[in-house]
Amino acid sequence: MTVAAHLVTIVLIALGLAIPFSDDNFFSSSLAWSVFAMVAALVQAAPLLMRGPDGRPTRTGWLVGATAAGALVGFWVLIALPDITSNQGFVLSLGTATAVLAVVASPGRAER
Repeated sequence: MTVAAHLVTIVLIALGLAIPFSDDNFFSSSLAWSVFAMVAALVQAAPLLMRGPDGRPTRTGWLVGATAAGALVGFWVLIALPDITSNQGFVLSLGTATAVLAVVASPGRAER
Protein backbone atom coordinates (compact mmCIF):
# COMPACT_ATOMS: atom_id res chain seq x y z
CA MET A 1 0.00 0.00 0.00
CA THR A 2 2.79 2.43 0.78
CA VAL A 3 4.36 1.80 -2.62
CA ALA A 4 1.13 2.86 -4.29
CA ALA A 5 0.82 5.93 -2.06
CA HIS A 6 4.35 7.07 -2.90
CA LEU A 7 3.70 6.62 -6.62
CA VAL A 8 0.31 8.34 -6.46
CA THR A 9 2.01 11.30 -4.78
CA ILE A 10 4.43 11.68 -7.68
CA VAL A 11 1.60 11.47 -10.23
CA LEU A 12 -0.66 13.93 -8.36
CA ILE A 13 2.06 16.54 -7.87
CA ALA A 14 3.10 16.32 -11.54
CA LEU A 15 -0.54 16.56 -12.61
CA GLY A 16 -1.21 19.49 -10.28
CA LEU A 17 1.75 21.37 -11.68
CA ALA A 18 0.70 20.66 -15.26
CA ILE A 19 -2.99 21.67 -15.01
CA PRO A 20 -3.50 24.94 -16.87
CA PHE A 21 -4.17 27.84 -14.55
CA SER A 22 -5.90 30.57 -16.56
CA ASP A 23 -3.72 30.66 -19.70
CA ASP A 24 -0.69 28.64 -18.58
CA ASN A 25 0.32 25.91 -16.18
CA PHE A 26 2.43 26.18 -13.05
CA PHE A 27 5.54 24.86 -14.83
CA SER A 28 5.54 27.80 -17.22
CA SER A 29 4.48 30.46 -14.71
CA SER A 30 6.71 29.46 -11.78
CA LEU A 31 9.44 27.09 -12.86
CA ALA A 32 11.58 27.25 -9.70
CA TRP A 33 8.69 26.32 -7.38
CA SER A 34 7.59 23.62 -9.80
CA VAL A 35 11.03 22.05 -9.84
CA PHE A 36 11.18 22.27 -6.04
CA ALA A 37 7.81 20.52 -5.67
CA MET A 38 8.62 17.85 -8.25
CA VAL A 39 12.00 17.05 -6.66
CA ALA A 40 10.34 16.84 -3.23
CA ALA A 41 7.66 14.54 -4.67
CA LEU A 42 10.33 12.24 -6.10
CA VAL A 43 12.50 12.25 -2.97
CA GLN A 44 9.57 11.43 -0.66
CA ALA A 45 9.74 7.91 -2.14
CA ALA A 46 13.19 7.40 -0.54
CA PRO A 47 11.90 4.88 2.03
CA LEU A 48 11.16 2.55 -0.88
CA LEU A 49 14.60 2.89 -2.43
CA MET A 50 17.05 3.15 0.48
CA ARG A 51 17.70 -0.33 1.81
CA GLY A 52 20.28 -1.70 4.18
CA PRO A 53 22.63 -4.63 3.45
CA ASP A 54 19.95 -7.04 4.64
CA GLY A 55 17.40 -5.61 2.18
CA ARG A 56 15.31 -3.95 4.88
CA PRO A 57 14.39 -0.25 4.79
CA THR A 58 16.72 2.03 6.71
CA ARG A 59 15.92 4.76 9.20
CA THR A 60 17.88 7.20 7.02
CA GLY A 61 15.60 6.44 4.07
CA TRP A 62 12.58 7.23 6.18
CA LEU A 63 14.13 10.50 7.41
CA VAL A 64 14.92 11.58 3.85
CA GLY A 65 11.36 10.78 2.76
CA ALA A 66 9.88 12.57 5.77
CA THR A 67 11.99 15.66 5.07
CA ALA A 68 10.82 15.70 1.44
CA ALA A 69 7.19 15.31 2.55
CA GLY A 70 7.75 18.24 4.92
CA ALA A 71 9.12 20.25 2.00
CA LEU A 72 5.93 19.46 0.08
CA VAL A 73 3.86 20.66 3.03
CA GLY A 74 5.86 23.91 2.98
CA PHE A 75 5.26 24.26 -0.76
CA TRP A 76 1.57 23.61 -0.19
CA VAL A 77 1.30 26.26 2.55
CA LEU A 78 3.20 28.91 0.60
CA ILE A 79 2.03 28.24 -2.95
CA ALA A 80 -0.99 25.93 -3.23
CA LEU A 81 -3.00 27.04 -0.19
CA PRO A 82 -3.61 30.63 -1.39
CA ASP A 83 -5.18 29.17 -4.56
CA ILE A 84 -6.92 26.24 -2.88
CA THR A 85 -10.24 26.81 -4.70
CA SER A 86 -8.79 26.01 -8.13
CA ASN A 87 -8.50 22.57 -9.69
CA GLN A 88 -4.74 22.92 -9.49
CA GLY A 89 -4.87 23.69 -5.77
CA PHE A 90 -7.14 20.70 -5.16
CA VAL A 91 -4.83 18.24 -6.94
CA LEU A 92 -1.74 19.66 -5.22
CA SER A 93 -3.53 19.32 -1.88
CA LEU A 94 -4.30 15.67 -2.59
CA GLY A 95 -0.70 15.04 -3.62
CA THR A 96 0.66 16.66 -0.47
CA ALA A 97 -1.73 14.74 1.79
CA THR A 98 -0.82 11.49 0.05
CA ALA A 99 2.89 12.21 0.57
CA VAL A 100 2.41 12.71 4.30
CA LEU A 101 0.31 9.56 4.64
CA ALA A 102 2.78 7.54 2.57
CA VAL A 103 5.76 8.56 4.68
CA VAL A 104 3.93 7.96 7.96
CA ALA A 105 3.05 4.44 6.79
CA SER A 106 6.49 3.70 5.31
CA PRO A 107 8.83 1.15 6.81
CA GLY A 108 11.94 2.41 8.57
CA ARG A 109 10.10 4.73 10.94
CA ALA A 110 11.25 4.49 14.55
CA GLU A 111 8.86 2.54 16.72
CA ARG A 112 8.10 3.83 20.20
